[in-house]
Parts: sequence; structure tokens; C-alpha cells
Amino acid sequence: FDESGNNTRLEVDAANIEEKAKEILKLAAENFKRRGEVSIPDGQTKVEVGHSVESLGKALKSNGSGPLAPLAARIADGRLKGVAGLLGCNNVRVAPGPSGEDPHVELAKALVADNVLVLSTGCAAMACGRAGLLSPEAASLAGPLLSAFCKETGLPPVIHLGSCVDNSRILLALSELAKSGSIGDLAEIPAVIAAPGWTTEQIVSTCFYFAASGVNVVLGVTLPVQGVPFIAQFLERDFEKIYGGGLAFEPDPATAAKRVSETLASKREKLGLKAI
Repeated sequence: FDESGNNTRLEVDAANIEEKAKEILKLAAENFKRRGEVSIPDGQTKVEVGHSVESLGKALKSNGSGPLAPLAARIADGRLKGVAGLLGCNNVRVAPGPSGEDPHVELAKALVADNVLVLSTGCAAMACGRAGLLSPEAASLAGPLLSAFCKETGLPPVIHLGSCVDNSRILLALSELAKSGSIGDLAEIPAVIAAPGWTTEQIVSTCFYFAASGVNVVLGVTLPVQGVPFIAQFLERDFEKIYGGGLAFEPDPATAAKRVSETLASKREKLGLKAI
């Protein structure tokens, strides 16, 4: 906007790019005084952020058999149900679930209450952080098995693994679980990825590389190409047969949590692990 509050259109090309960049910054600075009242919440939330596979191994007191071998052992002997990766964006088109909470928060709360350890990144993790789930004290919201895990290790029930461009850390963590040899290969371990509110193609591609690596994925928003019947069949049925990881679509976070939980239970059953 210009000084009168009218929209300003700037034509930019390679010849004037530096000049126009300065002009844009000048307009932005002048607009600052016209932005009106700003509401910044007073509340503060304790969060624990920036974990890596290596820092998790340290918290788990790994003895050299792999950084996440102790976590795999807990899943194998029934002290945890499994692991869920939670990623994605804040999407204004995704309505809150029955509880009225952010879809990421509702999904995460349902999973931790079901003794599922959640690994999260990006906007999904920040939503969980605002809800207090990225703190060891959130163990009070977890099921008894996960609560005991949090108290023993000092880790929160939802673990922050970085920004949205750090999604590969989740796949690395799942790969380390598979390397332990106690809970199957990557397509067999009790692990699921959930993206309840994606808005960018980056998250879609991330979900595809998880599925192509053998990990089941539940998305909260359908893809535009699903309007083509044979593509919808490929994504929802054939993809898993070819690559090992399936793609499912469920907009309701409470129902998505149930699908994740059921998939984890099915994987445990196939591996002959104790039902939880």
C-alpha cells in the first residue's frame, strides 16, 4: 500500500530488481505505523526442541547397539505401542476435531493417550508445543506405558525433531528402529506417519517418500488428482502393493488417530508382538 492506503503495483524485471527491492522495503517500513493494534498472547509454554537421533540415543542410554535400540526393545516387549510421525502445516481449510482443538493437537493427544510415542516437526510440532505437549511434564497426558517411558528417560511424549525441512529425521529414526532387528524391517515396524493439515507440495512429497520407503501414511487432506478414478485407485490401493507403504485419507483427526492406532495394532500382530 502507498501512503494513502491504496494498493501499489510494482513492475519488477532483471534490469531494476535492486532498485525495486529497496522500494519494496521502504513501502513496508512506511506501512508499519498503519498496521493497527496487534494482539500478542501473554501466556508462555515450556517446550523442549531440536532433538536428533543422536540426542535421543543419549536420553535412552544406548549402549552401542544403535542409538534407538532401547526404544525398539520397549516396543518389542510391549512397553510402548509404537511410534507415529506427525508433520504438516496449519491449514485454514481443515476444521478442528470434535474437541475444538487444532487437528495436530487432537491427533497427538489421542495417540499419546494410547501409549504411542510421537515424533514431530514443523508447524505440527509448534501446535503441539503451544498445547504443552513438547515438555516432559506432558507425561501426565500420556497412557501409563508412555508416561513411564517419559519419566524414565526425561523425554516428552511428543518429541520435536526440527523444522518442516527436517522431516527426514523422522525417517532416519524409523530406519534406526528397523536396524535394531527386534521389530522387523522398515515396512514392518509399528510406525505410521500422519499429516492432518498439509498445504504445501513439500509435505506431499515427504509423505510419498515415507510411503515409498514402506511406512503407512494418513493424510487429512485429499490430493486434487484423486478426482481421476484410476489415480485414486493407484494411490489408495495399488501404491502399498508396490512400495510397501500405504496412503490413506481421513479429514477427521479423531478418526485419523483411530486409523493410526489400528495400523500399529495390526503391525504388532503380524510381528507376533504383545497386543496393547
